[in-house]
Amino acid sequence: MPENSAIAPTSSHPDRHPGACILVLNRLLPNPLPKWPFFLINAINILAIFIAIVAALLLGYYPKHFMDEGQPLTFLSTAELLFISLLCGMIFARRKAQYRAKSFWRSPAFIWVLLSVGFLFLACDELFSIHEGLDRTIHYQLDIDRTDLTDRLDDLILVAYLAVFFLAVYWGRKELKCYRQLLPLFQSGIALTGAMIFFDALSHTTDIITSPVLYEWLNALEDSLKLIAVGLLLSLAYYCLQVAKLPVSNVRDRENLSPKNGKES
Repeated sequence: MPENSAIAPTSSHPDRHPGACILVLNRLLPNPLPKWPFFLINAINILAIFIAIVAALLLGYYPKHFMDEGQPLTFLSTAELLFISLLCGMIFARRKAQYRAKSFWRSPAFIWVLLSVGFLFLACDELFSIHEGLDRTIHYQLDIDRTDLTDRLDDLILVAYLAVFFLAVYWGRKELKCYRQLLPLFQSGIALTGAMIFFDALSHTTDIITSPVLYEWLNALEDSLKLIAVGLLLSLAYYCLQVAKLPVSNVRDRENLSPKNGKES
């Protein structure tokens, strides 16, 4: 068997096509990286969402009952955001030694400190509903009457969070280019985050969605997308750490992880 068979195994049945899930996974992840963490993280989240909705319906609650603040799925998403923060800190600790900057904040790897702090803040926001509280504070301090429009102020705050995240990513683009082979996974997580914000705005009040049943299910969909997006970003942080651990000295070596190069090696 060729030495590179562990990286790009060939099937003994060349006419057999892989399933749709495998094709999607191969698109999201470079070949040499293990697939099981991605499966495990996202299987746990999807199973948790399924159990939460079924349990809520069986107990006579609305579908997103166990996804509300203080409920089990909130604690799960908070824990995953904390893990992302921890992984970003571990990536910084490994990468800063590979740069020779006089101070750590001037190092290209400092982006991982910013991301670590950012995800720590998001974990606190998830647990303590910071942006919802900020929404109420703005209404109170500015003496704004609550309307269907102003009630969506917290959605604008989420958009602001996303804008700050993109600014940080742009600022740290030199370092993040080392992980460009994981771009599809990053894009998927951001797309789900955008969809979550959209459905949150759509189902925030009943002025657009007038059907009570549809309103409750859209709320459940919004929280489900949030947990799945967090799971994808947790997978991304884990794989970035694996890339950071590689004994390579430059970006080109890291790009050998790309699916194309993995198949040709």
